[in-house]
Amino acid sequence: MRGCAIVPGFLCVLRQLSYTDPMKRTDYRIYRMGGNPTFAGPADSAATRLAGIARYQPISLKRSLYRSAVRAATITRLDRFVSCREENPIVNYPAFDFFLWMDSIENKLGLGELSAAVIWPPQIDRGRVYVHLFDSDCSPVGFAKISFNDQNDISIDSEAKTLQSLHDAELQTFCVPAVLDYQSASFEQHAVLVTQPIPIDAKPLRKNLISYPTACVDEISGEYRPIGPHGFESLSWWNRFLDGCDGFSPEFVRELKEANLANTDCCRSHGDFGTHNMVKEPNGDLWVYDWEESCEDAPILADEISYFLGVHRSSNPSKHQLLFERFRAHFFDKNNPQRRVDIMLALAFRSIVNRPSTDLIISRWNQL
Repeated sequence: MRGCAIVPGFLCVLRQLSYTDPMKRTDYRIYRMGGNPTFAGPADSAATRLAGIARYQPISLKRSLYRSAVRAATITRLDRFVSCREENPIVNYPAFDFFLWMDSIENKLGLGELSAAVIWPPQIDRGRVYVHLFDSDCSPVGFAKISFNDQNDISIDSEAKTLQSLHDAELQTFCVPAVLDYQSASFEQHAVLVTQPIPIDAKPLRKNLISYPTACVDEISGEYRPIGPHGFESLSWWNRFLDGCDGFSPEFVRELKEANLANTDCCRSHGDFGTHNMVKEPNGDLWVYDWEESCEDAPILADEISYFLGVHRSSNPSKHQLLFERFRAHFFDKNNPQRRVDIMLALAFRSIVNRPSTDLIISRWNQL
């Protein structure tokens, strides 16, 4: 079991030397929704809180309204009525020495005195937090993912390696954040990844099929490769699908297991490709981020189906049949049995990342 400090090894030495300057510590305002922390910023800096909430991505109407409400409360100085003050902003992981970590980042990156805003994922028990770093002018200079469990260690490690590989590849159709610092998990610590911030003038793509970046997906995929003679056993993600396939349509699982993969290809995939993980600058530059689910041997339709399901996602049961009909019309060609295999593989892969998004299609598989 890792030590409760959950900080990089060299920080333990800093702790012993009492490196952290007490004068630099400041209380944080913690904002909550439904009792869970959602956002935190320095109590003594409304400018940093405003800069931080501006980085809160409005990927849903609820998040957009929440961001506007926090911003309005901060500007009008009413946020003291809708937030509480805490010495440590990481209120659900108090063993993490946030200020010691900030000191280490300032020194390692040579960025001078930093300020920070903390954002929690919607799933409060996910075992991580996100930290946006700002310079003295409140301009974003870094973005950190801080892990607090083993599963996040694996995901963040995968993303760090993928970003470093992509950054070295001289990409033509999209951009990825550069890795500024990465501390891998060890016996004493969980993983921490610090990357270049997304440009502040970049905006989310419109949530429609017209915005689908074909050239970007083609570059991510690279050259298609045959799955190989070992079939399913050669796929790095296959056992994860088998572990979670209970409850799926028996017809879908049986047909997939019996599929012939002799002529089936695989490729590199983002893994969670959708408008929630990409933005575009006014000059047209596309940024794609959150590469934790990236996979080198994914189905060739993995990112296209991920994007489609993200665009058409709906919690309204009355629209489920319409979504199903659109999926069938968009992807299926009754005269192409190989494409049916590619679709099944992509749905199986997608179910590992986001099962609810695939349940609707897989549950109606006998209608396809």
